[in-house]
Amino acid sequence: MVIEESALEQITQLILECKGSGTFLPYSDYALINEWIKKSSNREELMIILSEVLPEYFTGDNGSKKRLSGVNKLVLACIKDRAMRR
Repeated sequence: MVIEESALEQITQLILECKGSGTFLPYSDYALINEWIKKSSNREELMIILSEVLPEYFTGDNGSKKRLSGVNKLVLACIKDRAMRR
């Protein structure tokens, strides 16, 4: 499955804005983003999930240094939950 580049770019920008610093993400974070895009039914829903989850995750000590692996299970659970509601 080829992921639409604009989806990856938009989600990456949202994550960087939530982190509040940096201009790029580690390669492992891009792998998680690709997984989320594949599992999500659409980009808008994924953006909503991330905008609800990430600001709190990146708040506090060393927030901007946290990797997405620390929030991966929560994001996947939210994606699954929204899919089951449909």
